[in-house]
Amino acid sequence: VLTALLPVLDDLGRAREHGELTGGFKAIAESLERTVMSLGLAPFGEVGDAFDPHRHEALMHSYADDVSAPVCRVILQVGYQFGERVIRPARVAVAEPTEASATEPGAVPGEAVGAAPTEAGGAETGGTETAGTETAGTEVRGAEAGGAEAGGAEAGTSPTDGESVSESSGAAGHGAQTS
Repeated sequence: VLTALLPVLDDLGRAREHGELTGGFKAIAESLERTVMSLGLAPFGEVGDAFDPHRHEALMHSYADDVSAPVCRVILQVGYQFGERVIRPARVAVAEPTEASATEPGAVPGEAVGAAPTEAGGAETGGTETAGTETAGTEVRGAEAGGAEAGGAEAGTSPTDGESVSESSGAAGHGAQTS
C-alpha cells in the first residue's frame, strides 16, 4: 500500500515546490504525509549525501573539483525506505572528484559518462551506461532505465511473444557507469 502511494507523495512534493499546495488541499496533503510517515515510510536523499549505490540510482554523472568522494549533487526524485528496507532508491545526479576522471581511459573532465549510445547496442540512460552489463546472471542489452525501451532479446522474452521484459537489479543503473 505504501509503495502504491509513492506517486501521490511525488505529486504532493511537486505541488509544494511550485507553490500550489495551499488552503484545504495543503491540510489534506500534510495529513496524508503524516499518516504514511507514522506507518514507517521515511523519505531520503539530500544534496551532499555520499553516493551509495544501495540507496541511490545515478541518472547523471559529472566531475567536480570541490568534492573528495562521489556525492549526490541533484536529487531528481526522493527515495523512500520502510524501516531498513529501501522501497525506492533516490534518483540522483552524482559528482565525483576530478582526479577520478584521470583514472578512466579516454575520460574528459567535466564530461558526462555514457552520454551517447555505444556501438555494442547499448542505450543512453541519462548518463548511466548499461550495455553488455551482466547482473545477477541476466544480460541487459540496449535497455533504458526502468525497461521502457528494449533492443535485442532480453531475459524472459521470446521473439514471438511481442513483449519485452527488462530484468535489471542490483548494481546496473545504480552506479555512475557500469561496463
